[in-house]
Amino acid sequence: MIKFLESVTPEQMAELKSFCEGSVFGIKALGPVLSYGLSYDFVSAWTQRDEAGHLTAFLSKYYGTVTVHVSPLGDVPELLASGPSASAPWWARPLSSRKRTRKERPDVS
Repeated sequence: MIKFLESVTPEQMAELKSFCEGSVFGIKALGPVLSYGLSYDFVSAWTQRDEAGHLTAFLSKYYGTVTVHVSPLGDVPELLASGPSASAPWWARPLSSRKRTRKERPDVS
C-alpha cells in the first residue's frame, strides 16, 4: 500500500535512512526530504509497505522530478498504476489533483 507522507517522525526518518542507505537511488530520493523536510510544496514523499507493514519502496518528488527506491519485495505494478481514468501514474499528476494541503508557514525575511 502506498502512503503519502505529510510529515516524518524521527522514528520514520531513521527507518527511511536505513532503507535508503547503500543505494544511489535511495540516497537521491531521501536527499530532498533530509534537506528541506516536507513542509514545502516542491518536496513530496511516499512510502510503499507490504501487508506485514515492511517498507518496500520510497518515492520522492523534488521540483517535479520523481526518484524511486524499490526493494526486491516492492510491488512495481502498484507503483506504476495510473488508475482507471488517469493517463499518467498517480505520482506524476499535479498536486492539486491529489487534494493535498499544506500548513501556512510564517514569512521569513
